[in-house]
Amino acid sequence: MSITRMRQVMILCALISGLLWTTACAQDKNVNRSILRYNIDFGAWDTYTLSCADYGLEHSTKSSDISIDIGYTLRNTGKISLSIFSGLGLSNSTFKLSKSCDDYSFYTDADVDGDSYYRHYKGLTVTQDMWIKDFFIPLYVDLTLKTCSWMSVYAKLGAKMNININKKTDSSHGHATVYGVYPQYDDLILDSEWGHNGFGETDFYDSTTDDDIKTNKLKVMLLGGLGLKFCTKKYPHLVLETGVRYERQLGNTFKPQDTGKATDNTTSVVYNTIEGTQSKEHIRSLTNYLSKSSKNALLINIAVSYQY
Repeated sequence: MSITRMRQVMILCALISGLLWTTACAQDKNVNRSILRYNIDFGAWDTYTLSCADYGLEHSTKSSDISIDIGYTLRNTGKISLSIFSGLGLSNSTFKLSKSCDDYSFYTDADVDGDSYYRHYKGLTVTQDMWIKDFFIPLYVDLTLKTCSWMSVYAKLGAKMNININKKTDSSHGHATVYGVYPQYDDLILDSEWGHNGFGETDFYDSTTDDDIKTNKLKVMLLGGLGLKFCTKKYPHLVLETGVRYERQLGNTFKPQDTGKATDNTTSVVYNTIEGTQSKEHIRSLTNYLSKSSKNALLINIAVSYQY
């Protein structure tokens, strides 16, 4: 999402907030209008839409949010109320990614003798577990319809701005049978019997660095929700809320780095020789291959509100 688009969304939200606040100032001052709300949201299903154009990628994603919101009731007829909310929150998302292919190769010159060759990874499987953490600011309206003395139905609509504050790979692992093909020597094939260049059956672990994960710092999400509110006569100002919330991200979470062609600059596994005889495999973050990575989540919402 472009910076210009973000600014337009923020300006629109500010204008709507100003209009609603102006309306609120004309209302009865004797009604309890301030609301403090503590929210917990979590996804029971995949919460991100992930796809890549040229590589098969399997994934599993989960998200959870916590936030404290402050609201103000703009209008209350006794049966219908309209309130506006904003607040602060933290969002945590986890990703389990895996990619596999039968014969994955790229052209490189990382040979102990300085020769160029095609490095093949047969039966390559790469997995990565990682998480990202965001700070967010929501802005939304809450329309509540009272159905009886102890229960109400609500609908929420708004947006939130997410700011990425941390990202980390918990683990990464790869496995393959590695061999080299040298076209300059009549397609000579060298494998584990040669004993160099890391040829043979190979495992490589935890070599993905956090710097490999390229994220967009700012993200804008649209949100909407439906649910129920419950209260008692003994504690009329204390309200328990439960429902579902839908979030739709505008733009991508990760910055795609792949050019669409596998080379030693874009491959998910990079090989470097060490002292001529040993090898070191470096696994690039699988997020580099995502052409689309947007939050598209149906979350379960539980909240407690206090009106004062």
